Amino acid sequence: MAVTINIPSQVKTYANLAAFPVSGSLKTIYIAEDTNKTYRWTGSVYVEISASAAMTWGQIGGTLSNQTDLQNALDAKVPTARTLTINGVTQDLSADRTFTIATGLTVGTTPISSGTIGRVLFEGTGNVLQQSANLFWDNTNGRLGIGISSPSTTFAIGSGGINRVNLGIQAFEMYTPSSVRTVFLGYSSTSGQLIISSGGSNDVNFLGGGFKSISTGNFAIGSTTDAGFRLDVNGTARVSGAATIQTLTIGLGGGAVITNTALGNRVLEANTTGASNTIVGYLSLLRNTTGSNNVALGSGVLNLNITGSNNVGVGVNALRSATVNHNVGVGTEVLSATTTGPMNTAIGNYSLWLNTTGANNSALGYNTQSGNFSGSVIIGKDATATANNQFVIGSTGTNAGSVTTEVNASTQVWNVIINGVARKILLA
Repeated sequence: MAVTINIPSQVKTYANLAAFPVSGSLKTIYIAEDTNKTYRWTGSVYVEISASAAMTWGQIGGTLSNQTDLQNALDAKVPTARTLTINGVTQDLSADRTFTIATGLTVGTTPISSGTIGRVLFEGTGNVLQQSANLFWDNTNGRLGIGISSPSTTFAIGSGGINRVNLGIQAFEMYTPSSVRTVFLGYSSTSGQLIISSGGSNDVNFLGGGFKSISTGNFAIGSTTDAGFRLDVNGTARVSGAATIQTLTIGLGGGAVITNTALGNRVLEANTTGASNTIVGYLSLLRNTTGSNNVALGSGVLNLNITGSNNVGVGVNALRSATVNHNVGVGTEVLSATTTGPMNTAIGNYSLWLNTTGANNSALGYNTQSGNFSGSVIIGKDATATANNQFVIGSTGTNAGSVTTEVNASTQVWNVIINGVARKILLA
């Protein structure tokens, strides 16, 4: 006898029983979605397979306590007391809980269960995050305190109200010490200066080097004793570059040529390559650029010289206007008007002071003059040459005892004027 067995091979779902096809298939299970009930096709009608609703995938039907084997297995896996301890904090899991366990700290989002606002966190022993009362950050004012829980400056170090170091802008103004054991280092918004202070009226000492800033406003180097000077150096001092003392400059002058010596107010300022110049005075060799081997001693000496060399001027305004070479002047205003006349030698106040272009003159005496002539020897107060190549002793004119000689190169005759009477002397 042959037996026909129909084994369902597929499952189809429809909105409801009325939506099932008119004729079904013996190999299909039908599910009505509105009731979640299952049906099979008998060949003529749809027959409900189960009076209860179909189970959703993964759903366990019935009451859990009736599933003995499953209940025993679950009881063995889940303890009766359901708690979870994280970083020493125990959480109750008997009710629904949601936990987020970070693999690292996230700035601005990771909460801290306990602590003091402003304290700085650090990694302690055993890789545990800790905080200390000795580290404090004032986030409102942007200040850091070490040993101070209320820093009054950008960076404050201390062990109490009277023992502290204040660093930063307004370090001096922001805290008034109640004792002298306070050090300030920072910019003063009031004075616009960098201030190093010990607070109060105490001195500031730099141990080891012998430096001391004294409360009187004096400063000592190589000593801790107030000698009464604004700067007291006990030992050898060195200044690299020009030094200025009450507008008096000591140095090499412009160009920093090592063979120059410049001492005075505004001396050798324009110098570029001029070398071996020695200047002492006010405005001396002021405009010199390339002139070399000049000696200027006195105020305004060789003031207008630019390129002239081998000049010697001693006295106020000596050689003031000279711009040429080989002039020597000793005395007040000596050769002061000379501009282009070279190789003059004048000794005595105002000697050759009116000479401008005369050259090769030698003058000795007060107010001796060349008359702008050249090649003369002029000796005596007010003695003046009246032509080139004269030898003049004493005042000319009607002054008794005056002697004037004139050399005529072509005839080798000296014309000698004695008391106004001309005499001729033939040269051998």
